[in-house]
Amino acid sequence: VSHAARRWGVPLVYVNAVGGNDGLLFDGHSLAFAADGEAITELPFFERAVRTVDLAERTTLPEVDELAVLHRALVTGVRDYARKTGMSRWVLGLSGGIDSALVAALGSLALGAENGAALAMPSRWSSDHSIGDARALANRLKLPFEIIPIEPAHAAYEAMLTAPLDRHPLPDNDVTWENVQARIRGATLMAWANRTGALLL
Repeated sequence: VSHAARRWGVPLVYVNAVGGNDGLLFDGHSLAFAADGEAITELPFFERAVRTVDLAERTTLPEVDELAVLHRALVTGVRDYARKTGMSRWVLGLSGGIDSALVAALGSLALGAENGAALAMPSRWSSDHSIGDARALANRLKLPFEIIPIEPAHAAYEAMLTAPLDRHPLPDNDVTWENVQARIRGATLMAWANRTGALLL
């Protein structure tokens, strides 16, 4: 924007929309530059804002905190997607790990913890520590928490598949049953989302 203002020798105001629209995310951050290419002002990221500018003013733009902008982008994207698709409730599988903890925090900020549900779905590979961490995080966020054991479903899959699968050689790094566990969790979350009208994060 600065280069274009200098090139044409005129003040340049760049005005950007704010908000999510399906796969598009508009970050706001409108800018005004003087004809000499110096900054006049900037508006915040991911906020609706109106500002009257004096073309004689000059300012130094601060460094952009990329992580903070990414955080606001994720919250805005989730919030606007839910709002524009008519959803107010949300659900996630909370494992006690950092990835689902991050999603729980973002969902709580975007849609409200009171509108969410965190499901822990333990199996034979789940430690008490992971369930405890998931519960502690849900408590801190005031996020409704429920435990749905998936071991019965996993045992049913094993009973159904062991004989047919045993006719095939076992690979060196066999992840068959761990992947079955992940698919059971996915189906469980989708069932919850379908019944409650929640957005699955």
